[in-house]
Formats: sequence, C-alpha cells, structure tokens
Amino acid sequence: MKRHSAVLLLLLVGTVSVLGEVLYAQVGSQVVIPCPGAVGSPRTLEWHYNNTKILTQDRSGGIMKGQGTLISSRARLIGSSLRIDGVRTGEGGDYQCVFNNKKTEQKLDLFTVSAQPPSPILQLSQLVLRCQAEVGILPRVTWQWPSKDRIETTTDGTLTISDVGPSHIGTWTCLIGDKVMGSTYINILGFQPQPQHILSVKEGVSVPLPCLLISPFPSHSSSLTFMTGGWQGPCHQPLLTLQTHASQLKWNSSNSSQSLLSFPTEALTNNLTIILKKVKAQDSGQYSCFLKFQQGVINSTISLEVEVWRGSGTDTKTGSTSVLQMPLWIILCIVVGGVLLLSLLILTGVMWRKKRRLKRLRKRRSQKQPLTARDYCQCHRNVANGNARRQRERERGSGSLKKPKQAS
Repeated sequence: MKRHSAVLLLLLVGTVSVLGEVLYAQVGSQVVIPCPGAVGSPRTLEWHYNNTKILTQDRSGGIMKGQGTLISSRARLIGSSLRIDGVRTGEGGDYQCVFNNKKTEQKLDLFTVSAQPPSPILQLSQLVLRCQAEVGILPRVTWQWPSKDRIETTTDGTLTISDVGPSHIGTWTCLIGDKVMGSTYINILGFQPQPQHILSVKEGVSVPLPCLLISPFPSHSSSLTFMTGGWQGPCHQPLLTLQTHASQLKWNSSNSSQSLLSFPTEALTNNLTIILKKVKAQDSGQYSCFLKFQQGVINSTISLEVEVWRGSGTDTKTGSTSVLQMPLWIILCIVVGGVLLLSLLILTGVMWRKKRRLKRLRKRRSQKQPLTARDYCQCHRNVANGNARRQRERERGSGSLKKPKQAS
C-alpha cells in the first residue's frame, strides 16, 4: 500500500507546470527556447508545441521526432534547449518542456520586421519601417539608426521617414528595452551631391559631366522596374540614353555622336559620368543625369558655363558677357542700333559741311567792293546809295566819250 502511494505522489508531482518568461523571435530567424526546469542529467526529455510532441530524448541520448507538426523537421536539441531554424509565421504560442517528468512552459511571441517599399528605395521617397507582433501588441518599441547615435521611439512599432537619403542607408534595428529584436537593411538608390553646381570651363576644352550613384545600379531588383535614363542637355534635349542588356546597364551608342561625346562601353554600376569634347559657347546651359523607373524618377543636374576668350567677346571672369553668349535678338538689336547711329553721324557730318559752305558763300557775297580813287575823296560814303552813285558814274563816262565826236 505504501509503494502504491509513493508512485501516485510521483505522478502528481510530474503534473506540476512552471510558467517561464515570454520569448520574442523574428519570423524567419533561428530561435532557441530554454528549458528552465532542466537541472542535472535528463532521464527523459520531451518537447511539445501546443501539447503536440516535437521530439523526445531517452536515457541513452537517442532522439525521436514527432509526426504531428512541421516544426519537428527543423528542430534540434542544444543540451536541453530546443532550437528551431527559420521559425515560420503561425509557429508562435506555448512550448512545453518535460524534463524528468517536470513540465515547464515557455511562451513564444513572433514578430515581423519589414520595410515598405522594400529595398532598394528611390532617393527622396517615403519609407515605412514596421516592427509588429504576429499576435497582440509588442511592448514599447524603439528603432535604432544605422549610425547607432539616434533612437526613434514609436507607439505601435511603426516608423515613417519622409525624403530618404544617404544617411538612411544601413541596418535599422528594432529594440524592446535594450534587447535587440530584429533588424532590416535599407539601401537607397540615388545620386551623390554634385561637387560643383556650376561648372565654368574655357572654350575648346573637353569637360567631364560627373554623375555618381550612391549605391550600385540594382540590375536584378524585384522592387524597381527600370524604364529609361541618360543625359539631357539644355532645353531637355536628349544627349545620351541608357539601356539594359542581359540585366546590365550600358550606354546606347547608336543614338549619340561620338565626335562630341566620350563615354565607356562596358557595363555600368554606379558611375554615369560622360565627357563633352571641345565645348563651345553654345554648349552652355543646364545638363541633367536621370534614371526613370515605374516607381519614380531620380536625377542630378549641373550647370555648364563656357568662357569665351576672343576679341569679339570679353572674359566671363570679369563679370561681363561675351557677344557670342548673348541671345540672337539682343545681337540683332545691337547691330541695327549701330547702323542707325552710324547713319545719323554721317548725315550730321554732311549737313554740317553743307551749312558751313553756305555760310562761307554768304560771307563772300556780303563783302564790300574795293574802293576807287574817286571814292577816297568822299567824306560821307553811304553804302545804301552805292547803286545810284555807280549809275551817275556810268552816265558821266558815257558823256565824256560822246564829246570828241561833236568836235569833229
């Protein structure tokens, strides 16, 4: 009777369960669930998931896996702890460890760490990071920046970032307290800032137009669908286009002038720089390097100023504008104005010379006649009576000529 009572007491002790702490694991990660009641060498060890056997270890160390759950194929024993590789959605819940007939329970809560849209993300897009429990709500969640120097606190595990840029590239870590829960890597596709917004060069030189991506072009990306890209000149004039061949990004040389441009022919990764050959004044303007996807467009612009060093122009470094850099209508106005001004000067000169000649002629006519010997004897000479006096002189002269005839 005493022996039966001892066996009954042992069975009663074996039914006692100890509730362990709540464990958190990211979906897809490897999780190790400890067995808190495991002390000493196990005579028997069993693991159950929601009361369905996962595996059993006997005295000799032999392991027999259960058939009632898919977890068994990915389950291993590490000592007395249960390791599950690649835990899947729906595998959270209660796990039971039976060690030497002592049963303990561990609760596993699964959560997901995700980014929307998935990486890579176009520069200046909106990014949403989520660290959320599969069932229920996680405790206070914080997000750690890739630089490790900033932490963003959220109420529901969701962090929204507007206008992403190079500083957001890296691993974002989801934390509950000081414990790392999971992480996700964010890659940004965009252009590096231009070293110079305005590029000033002399006429006749070859000048590189820089265009560098923050990260390599995603040739095999499932989240971005490439459409077109390349370089555009002033007034959005196509200069050089990009194409994809066998998932590789290359320049399309069939629609470009190689006498004006220099560019690589091999596959491109993150360097989209081209070279303009022997630039001229009319090449001045704004140039744009761009990539167009179904999800959006990214671009980088730079202004080119060609300095003209000719007699007809002036040096742009002095602040004046070259004639060849002026718009056509301004040049026409200057030419027409110059012709009109020259015509006015010529007309003014002709009129001045004519007026001067007339003045001299009038002065010559107004000069007095030379005085005769008879005029010097007159004390009062009246210029106004000059005509009458000359008439009397002619009459006297004619009279003196007639007198000799009468004498004969």
